Amino acid sequence: MVKCISFGDWNKKNIYIILSVLFLLITKYFLGYKFDEEDKLEIKFLDNGVFSEHYLIHQIFFYLFCIIISGVLFIWEKIMQKISLNKEKNNQELSKDIRTLDSLVRDLTLIYREAYEKDKPKFPKIFIVSTLILYIILEQANLIFKKFFLNMDFWMIELYIVAYFNYKIFKIRIFRHQMLAFSINLISIILNTLSVILTIKEEKEEKALYVKYKLLVIIAFIIYCLYAFFISYTFINIKKLMDLKFMSFNVILLVYGIIGFIFCICFCLLVGNFSCQNDIAKYLFKVKDENDQTYIDNFNVYYNSFINSSYKGNEIILVISCSLSFGLYKLFSFKIIEELTILHKIFSDPIYYFFQKIVILCSRAVQIHEMNDIIITNFIIDLLSDFLSFIGYLIYIEIIEINICNFNYNLRKNIMLRGRTESSIYDGNLGIFEDDEDITDDSKDKYSSNVSVMY
Repeated sequence: MVKCISFGDWNKKNIYIILSVLFLLITKYFLGYKFDEEDKLEIKFLDNGVFSEHYLIHQIFFYLFCIIISGVLFIWEKIMQKISLNKEKNNQELSKDIRTLDSLVRDLTLIYREAYEKDKPKFPKIFIVSTLILYIILEQANLIFKKFFLNMDFWMIELYIVAYFNYKIFKIRIFRHQMLAFSINLISIILNTLSVILTIKEEKEEKALYVKYKLLVIIAFIIYCLYAFFISYTFINIKKLMDLKFMSFNVILLVYGIIGFIFCICFCLLVGNFSCQNDIAKYLFKVKDENDQTYIDNFNVYYNSFINSSYKGNEIILVISCSLSFGLYKLFSFKIIEELTILHKIFSDPIYYFFQKIVILCSRAVQIHEMNDIIITNFIIDLLSDFLSFIGYLIYIEIIEINICNFNYNLRKNIMLRGRTESSIYDGNLGIFEDDEDITDDSKDKYSSNVSVMY
């Protein structure tokens, strides 16, 4: 009897997804994570006191470490290149420069690359910089958005947006098993909506701005949809840079770090001149000076706090640890885009959020039990939403295979195997293949492994 559910071939490159999620979790737990903004449900590896609200200055250090990590990788690459040049001939080195791509562009040859060099776009650097500037702006906008609108980050919709881009730009069809993934993901979106409703019902204005101004729920959802659209488009452009312009993840990481570092310094200098205190500003303006003036962030306040605070040691350890883990998170995120697909990149979101809740559940089970019914219900709904989205993504990228109702008919590996079978029959009729026994079990396994990558 055929199993109803099976698992697709494991791609060793999926380790980049696991590593990116791991380092993102480390970063988050160093900075501090509160479920539903409840102090009793907080996990924080290290208490840094008054420095915890200086998120923008921390971002500056994060981007700085991205530059440092990319610099270390460049030095390592140079050393490895020198060792390689001493062992191999120039033609062998050239062949290694042409890498096999897992999406968008396949079977690139030296002829293609030479053709590209001849028709090279006039302003590639402007495209690179503008793409990464947009990426930085979207990241910072998302951080600010979450401070105002708790539980309104509907990251699940990115699956639909990326699928749409794949269909419109790359003509990648949407098959039956992917429609099933859409349906499961839709349930996750509905559950996340229930979480927003529960937040409103709790009537704690300090948690989210839409608790007081309920119509903002619609506006916030539209804003997040726009964010999801542009961040997905940005990821596709980054993928193009890697696949079509042969830019390595290391170069992307370096430029990303430089732009982010400069952007956050300029932004912090700008907002450091403005103080504000009102019902709306309280969600974002949390850095206080000695005169009780509040800022988004401020270098002078940070410096004075560092000189006089007893938490300076903890802050130094936290900045170094968080910056290093953030840099590694971004490194492996760009590796996902380079070696796998955009879908695999956004697949890291449900993994991250799901295990974020699992850690809370394991370490704060007693505190959760002591919470009121709304928070307990919210936690269960949030956990179930993340889990369903997790399953939906697994089905979409064909790690989970559903072998009933014809859901497995258009799995990538089955399409490729059918194509090979039909081609073999056709070629056999022409007398090209005289002996089917030339196809060994080893070659079948190798072929199956090669076609298992999802575009």
